[in-house]
Amino acid sequence: MYCKSIKTLSRILLMFVLILAVSVIAQGKEQLIAIGHRVHKAIADGKEGEGRNLIKDFEEKHNVEIIYHTYPNPKVHEKLVRLGPLTTCAEDIIYVLDAWMVKEEIARFLEPLDSYLNAKPIEGFPQNWAPSMVEAGMVEGSRYLVPIRAGNWALWYDKKVFDERGIAGPPKTPEELYEIAQKITHTRPTGEKIFGWCSRGTIGAVFEIMAMMVRMWEGELITPDFKVTINEAPAIKTLQLLRRMFKEGIMPPDWSRFEYAENVKTWQEGRVAMGLVPSNYYFTLNDPEKSKIAGNAVPALIPLAREFWTDKRDFAIGSSWFWSQGILKGSQDKDLAWEYIRFLASRESHFSMARSGNPTPRVDLLRDSEYLAINPGAAIEAKVAPFTRGPIPPFPKMAEAEDVIGEHVHNVVVLGKSPQDEMDKAAEKIRALLP
Repeated sequence: MYCKSIKTLSRILLMFVLILAVSVIAQGKEQLIAIGHRVHKAIADGKEGEGRNLIKDFEEKHNVEIIYHTYPNPKVHEKLVRLGPLTTCAEDIIYVLDAWMVKEEIARFLEPLDSYLNAKPIEGFPQNWAPSMVEAGMVEGSRYLVPIRAGNWALWYDKKVFDERGIAGPPKTPEELYEIAQKITHTRPTGEKIFGWCSRGTIGAVFEIMAMMVRMWEGELITPDFKVTINEAPAIKTLQLLRRMFKEGIMPPDWSRFEYAENVKTWQEGRVAMGLVPSNYYFTLNDPEKSKIAGNAVPALIPLAREFWTDKRDFAIGSSWFWSQGILKGSQDKDLAWEYIRFLASRESHFSMARSGNPTPRVDLLRDSEYLAINPGAAIEAKVAPFTRGPIPPFPKMAEAEDVIGEHVHNVVVLGKSPQDEMDKAAEKIRALLP
């Protein structure tokens, strides 16, 4: 009796599996799996903004199901390292942050895209993309990545405070930056202190601020060809400026603990009048529901020392960040994966994603009047895009180098140690980390 019941149950289960299999075949739907951050899915499906549901549009057009596996940034990087070496995997597309674009690794983990790009080009690519972002996804002349989400940094200021303190506009040189920061630092009758300068300042974040400020004197922390220049004159001048502003109370006393959230909160509370913030933060800083300075936060170009001004550029190149899409070598449907990358890379898709909060790497959109209405900070991005690049070039031990930079910057700015001695120590440690 027991055996008979087991046989009956087995037949029922077998019939259920067959029905399910027939159902899937009848639907005729393939699955395409993408790995990225939560925001990548949000900008593609339009559920957190006013953009179209691009995922649904693509699914209906190609009779496919798009599945996003989303994780925090470190986990996405871990997936790249774990799945990249596999010759076969269920996943197809992965989003790659610029800091992870170590040339040897992306060539080993990702599928070359040249044949796909030649057979089915992306409209406007690569001429309408920022040059540094295009170059970052190439290894020995072959393309592996297509930029999909990007932003550049800008100098932001509170126009209301500037007007109150009699300042006509943002600084154009590092010297003016200090003078204006000093002048706009004050205490209101209510006892509230307004700081003339603020930025992210934690050990893991300050390297990016340093890189941008060093470029006010056309310097680098590490050059694109991996020459360590963190102990040269531009970095020393930057540290002297930061130390002076910190010592004089122009910067918050707890600046060294400022990460993303603390910095944004300080801006929204109206306690800072000038600093470095990504240019796509226009609505974050001007949000009427969350920000006391709504309508007064204005992006501007980062100052450049006057001796470096030319007819083409009188501003520092700042810094950029960006995400790109690539196809995993183990993907079992690379043709369909390329179709999805092409679809999201189109001008129409980028404009739709912009309505859901995605800053675009397409320079042609940055200059578009309709796009500027969505992201007024794009006017700054359009000017710097032809010149800017990431803070330091990617390499396997980059995170360790960032911590080294942060530690020695803190020693100078907060503890008052010698800029030259600290940067000489940092340079020695960083050289030991390079490949």
